[in-house]
Amino acid sequence: KDTISVKQGPLANFTFSPNPPVENTAVQFLNFSQNATRYSWDFGDFDTSALANPIHLFQRTDTFNVCLFAYNDFGCVDTLCKPVAALIRSIVDVPNAFIPNSEGINRTVKVQGFGIAKMDFRIYNRWGQLVFASSSPSYGWDGMYKGVLQPMDAYAYTLQVMFSDGTQVSKKGDITLIR
Repeated sequence: KDTISVKQGPLANFTFSPNPPVENTAVQFLNFSQNATRYSWDFGDFDTSALANPIHLFQRTDTFNVCLFAYNDFGCVDTLCKPVAALIRSIVDVPNAFIPNSEGINRTVKVQGFGIAKMDFRIYNRWGQLVFASSSPSYGWDGMYKGVLQPMDAYAYTLQVMFSDGTQVSKKGDITLIR
């Protein structure tokens, strides 16, 4: 005689906040799944997560079909999808000073904003030499150029941004490197 053991399957469940959405605020997902040990999230905007309780910042105003896949140790899966609204007002800014090699939040200079779909950020020294370029808001300048920390000075920047709603912004200004 063979014995068949039936295991309880997972049950996917989650909530999120803020609900209703708050402008330019990340969404905190709270996972209430039962009998699950592994999770996969699809936020409906081409981004995913394997965290149990992820935080996600949507990049445009829309309602996204967010799906949670809850797996148990036996490979069984349950899926729950819910509409999640996001409210994003497109804005962008660049700090005017930073302190490389410091312990604080200002040790790199990077573009800050919401709704950024594409960007081109360039920083030049006083001789017009390009010392830094970035196409990602998460990648900032640490004050180094060719492995050398640059001197305390004002550096010019140019910034071209296309937001997720199709609008575009160009900015120019100065950033002071403080040592």
